[in-house]
Amino acid sequence: MGGLLTLPSFVETFPRIDVVNTTGGAKSNASTMQGLTIGLYEIGCMIGALSTLYLGDKYGRRKLIWWGSAVMIIGAVIQTASYHLEQLIIARIVSGVGNGWITATVPVWQSECARAEHRGYLVMIEGALITGGVAFSYGIDLAFYFVPGSVRRSVLPPY
Repeated sequence: MGGLLTLPSFVETFPRIDVVNTTGGAKSNASTMQGLTIGLYEIGCMIGALSTLYLGDKYGRRKLIWWGSAVMIIGAVIQTASYHLEQLIIARIVSGVGNGWITATVPVWQSECARAEHRGYLVMIEGALITGGVAFSYGIDLAFYFVPGSVRRSVLPPY
């Protein structure tokens, strides 16, 4: 989400969380709203992860992973299509619930299915792949900052 917050098209669509073009009390309010919008994804993740205590045993690990993937895709599509802040917030919570289901279920299911001598290795590989994916996405965002004629370069203040 960090790479989108200063894009002119994003700021134009969601002016209530614009901290680039506001000052004073409006900037403080926008900053609080932006933090709430971004942070509610983590609340959705927590709700999803905690609900796996019950749902994982009731429906099974594979079904919960599939449902988590479907819910996350639905949340991502709604986020992409959002044109109101409320819609974006709800979509972030929905995506977070799906991610919570996946994040809490995959290591458990992986440990149940793997041989004892490979369990730790496989769980650590899964964590490394998640971290590597996040680092890769931030790297792409950074690379686009240096593209000549980039809109983003004109928005950010010089250092």
